[in-house]
Amino acid sequence: MPGANTRAMEKARDINCDGIIFDLEDAVAPQAKALAREQVSAAVAVGGYGHRELVVRINGLGTPWHGDDVRCIAQLKVGAILFPKVESEAQIDEIAAAVEAAGGGGLAVWIMVETALAIQRVGALAAHPRVSVLVLGTSDLVTQLLGRHDAARRGGGLRLAALCDSGAGGGQGDSRRRKSGLPQP
Repeated sequence: MPGANTRAMEKARDINCDGIIFDLEDAVAPQAKALAREQVSAAVAVGGYGHRELVVRINGLGTPWHGDDVRCIAQLKVGAILFPKVESEAQIDEIAAAVEAAGGGGLAVWIMVETALAIQRVGALAAHPRVSVLVLGTSDLVTQLLGRHDAARRGGGLRLAALCDSGAGGGQGDSRRRKSGLPQP
């Protein structure tokens, strides 16, 4: 749900789903970032989302909005905070430190895997003790891989599959597949 769209966040209370991701990143224009943060905070405070897990995707490391986003969202009653474009364990360490400093020590950290480099490092990213969930950002990834989505969002499928396979297990895909019981390619 775009954090700048209060009507969408209100309607989300009636959507039949298990979780809602409030977006402060791609779905929000730069001039609306601060307002969107305030609106997401207000929507979460009002509540009414029932059993749904609430997650907030914030702006990425190095953006002008990142620090304010972390400090704000770490104080909300949400299930997780979602970080975009994460590519390294060092970035996750930085994220974890910022969340802890903002008082969100118990908050789950989700990361978006949406670059070729992140796919190549996916095993190490997934193994980080502070990461709870990986979210695959196919739009940015397909664009980076010079693919195109069609109406069924199949764009770049072969490139994506090959890249995911090459990154499986952080370069240790075969041995980890054998240990896990996953089928061999």
